[in-house]
Amino acid sequence: AEADVNLGLQGRKVVVTGASRGIGAAVARAFADEGAELALVARSHDTLAALARELGGRGFAEFAEFSAEPATAFRARSRRA
Repeated sequence: AEADVNLGLQGRKVVVTGASRGIGAAVARAFADEGAELALVARSHDTLAALARELGGRGFAEFAEFSAEPATAFRARSRRA
């Protein structure tokens, strides 16, 4: 049985990186259940947008694509999902 835990996150703003799958998605769901306002960040636009829809407006998704090339390593393209 799961214990009810109040983490005091109601209305708090939380950034979750790697949110499109695995541990990142699980953390995003748990924080959303606690009432946190989420900024979801990941490289996978489609799965991140699906998670944002699943959470029903409790967060927004930011898709970021980073380059491994030295000349552009610190530039990121992003768009909201």
